[in-house]
Amino acid sequence: MPAYEAAAQAELERLAGLKRGKVIGGDPATVMHKNSSAPALRVGINGGTARVWWEPAQIAQHMRRIAELGVETFLLQFHPTLEELELFGEEVMPLLRS
Repeated sequence: MPAYEAAAQAELERLAGLKRGKVIGGDPATVMHKNSSAPALRVGINGGTARVWWEPAQIAQHMRRIAELGVETFLLQFHPTLEELELFGEEVMPLLRS
């Protein structure tokens, strides 16, 4: 298992262990949930952590493909916020600029 994937899986399991009870308000019939290829273990109702294990180059490539379809704005979520935002800035943003 690649280092990014192993670290992401460990973080997902840690976060899932913090959940208290069932999340109310998420509709599994929504298109977002039906089209998600994320593992069954999730944190949050928005399908979060679905792509957390990608390498920086994979993230940049995927974001470029989405941008080519006309998407101009990305809403990104990081956890833990400061550490992951810094990592994104250091490892993914330079790939998007090139």
